[in-house]
Amino acid sequence: MIRRLLIALHLVIGVSALGAGQALTRDPSGRTLGFEVAWLRGSPFRDYRVPGLFLMLVISGANLKSAFAQWRRWRVAPLASMATGALLVTWVAIQTAIIGLRHPSQGIWLVVFPLVAILGLVEQTQRAPARTGD
Repeated sequence: MIRRLLIALHLVIGVSALGAGQALTRDPSGRTLGFEVAWLRGSPFRDYRVPGLFLMLVISGANLKSAFAQWRRWRVAPLASMATGALLVTWVAIQTAIIGLRHPSQGIWLVVFPLVAILGLVEQTQRAPARTGD
């Protein structure tokens, strides 16, 4: 059950990040997604091109690879999900620190991203071999 949920979450996040990343790369103003360049004042970014590339390449790539690892039942799949979850939590924390809570999607990601990390951790603990009497 956890593995299937992680596959679904990684796929949804990966495809969403790919689409959003492409939109921000094509239109660095962010208007296509309802963002404002003014939100970036005081940040290292003058527009959304670099964050869009990061979304498209790193966030999407990590999630799609984690989904594949889960689907193939690779031994590293729970660790991949935990690492991807940690990346996502870091991403949304930095994003929130830079622009604040400005877009409705942030509320969803603030719940879903930690969930990915937690589910990866739960899956890892379930896979860990039980210790026999020491």
